[in-house]
Amino acid sequence: MVNKILPSEYRFLLFLAVAVSVVVAGLLLFSMFQLDYEPNRDIVVIKLDPNGNLEWVRRIMAGFDATASSLVETSEGRYALGGQITHERIGRQHPRVVILAPTGEILWDRQLEETKGEVTSLISTSDGGYAAWTDYGKLMRLNQRADLRWNRTFPGVIARVMVETEEGGIIAAGSAQINEKSYPSVEELDGQGNLVWQNISREIGRGEVRWILKDEDEGGYIIGASGKLGGIFVSGINQTGHFTWMISFNDALRNSPIFRATPDGYSLIFWEEKKDQANQRTISEPFEIILDKNKNIIEKRSITDRRLGYPTIDGGYILADQPSSKWILKMDINETESWATDLNSINYWGIQSVTSTSDGGYIILAY
Repeated sequence: MVNKILPSEYRFLLFLAVAVSVVVAGLLLFSMFQLDYEPNRDIVVIKLDPNGNLEWVRRIMAGFDATASSLVETSEGRYALGGQITHERIGRQHPRVVILAPTGEILWDRQLEETKGEVTSLISTSDGGYAAWTDYGKLMRLNQRADLRWNRTFPGVIARVMVETEEGGIIAAGSAQINEKSYPSVEELDGQGNLVWQNISREIGRGEVRWILKDEDEGGYIIGASGKLGGIFVSGINQTGHFTWMISFNDALRNSPIFRATPDGYSLIFWEEKKDQANQRTISEPFEIILDKNKNIIEKRSITDRRLGYPTIDGGYILADQPSSKWILKMDINETESWATDLNSINYWGIQSVTSTSDGGYIILAY
């Protein structure tokens, strides 16, 4: 006699199978987040000459996962990279600093195993060494070989950008956490890493400082902060940490604003959210704000999204990470194409940054 499974039993077995699948998937996700799951990536550095011709490529492998978020050129023409490395397919991140020769060879590779996290900002310093900040609030001063000299910890403070002061200290800008909320912050540290002053901008609201420039005309610094839910704030801050002026753009989107000095003042490029009344929908449109040297707004103009590339020192920009393409385009200030380079022969997933170099060329940080 053959036993028949009733419809109610089918439903029960189906329910049981779904329940087991959900539990297993949940356990896998939990374990991955608990152990800081990371994909398997390499660091890829690409050097182009002033005409966009490929000079060299350096792939920095770790066996597991490695990324870099900061790249700076030193006065000796070397390139310093700051990022992270994991030593397991599912593992903890550790800060990492790699120094490359002008021709791309690895000179020193320092993995700070005793420290968690990744390098969020890296600069070369006037003593020939480096300053690195991690996302666990640690400032590390390194020598020329990227060996650790000393470190200081500032809980809850993450620096996204840094500049060196004339006295050999550091201006660090990013965010500080208060009651589990992050607010834009700027700190000055002396040459030994002691806190001189700190400005946490709670009145701006939650967000972080995205850039900092020295104010060559008035002294002090110009910072740009983006709110967590939108809005861009450009402010002057003097050498004692006090705001001297502020301009806000409340409709600006927080993603990747570009701010730089120009011969006549400053330029701010960003996406702005607008309401399309005809179609009753929200659209995003790129704009440029022109400021004079006194930080007065001279003009606000609509631009094409081709202007939202990586700025270059000649006033132009580099277009990279185009959809489904590995072509790199150099555009001048008038949106005229200067050159185009095909990088499809190089294996990488995406581009982190493009930076002008002292020889007139360009260095691309990819992954």
